[in-house]
Amino acid sequence: MQQRPAYFRSTKDLKTSNLPNIFNDIAAMTQQINKLKKDRVANIQTLKNSYENILGELVIMRQKINDAYEKLEKNTIAKLDSLRIELSDSIQIDIRECLKHTDEMKSLSNVVMEIGQKDESLSFKSHQKCCKELSASNELVKELREVHEY
Repeated sequence: MQQRPAYFRSTKDLKTSNLPNIFNDIAAMTQQINKLKKDRVANIQTLKNSYENILGELVIMRQKINDAYEKLEKNTIAKLDSLRIELSDSIQIDIRECLKHTDEMKSLSNVVMEIGQKDESLSFKSHQKCCKELSASNELVKELREVHEY
């Protein structure tokens, strides 16, 4: 069993001859407390250093994330622009096709009216041409209806 310091002994054991032991115990305890205080101060500095290191790493990581996000954003915008141009060109082609078929239908309608009044054999040919154009226009309408809006 470990011997207890003098100040833990009962007061009946306390004699003036034990006073130097108490002073030694107080000095030893003061030394231990001072060492613990010194260690705690060192712990505070270590904690501060760790905090600053982690904070620095967070700043670096945040910059890397921002850089990656910016690169992703630029690539996405570039692809989106490319897709918009491609789809816009496709829509323009569809519009030109519609105009072409509309003009063709108007032209055929005018021709049929003129020919129908003058020559019956030409009227039959123009009728066939109109049916062919109507069929082609009908196919165009079916095809364009399948295209979704953007």
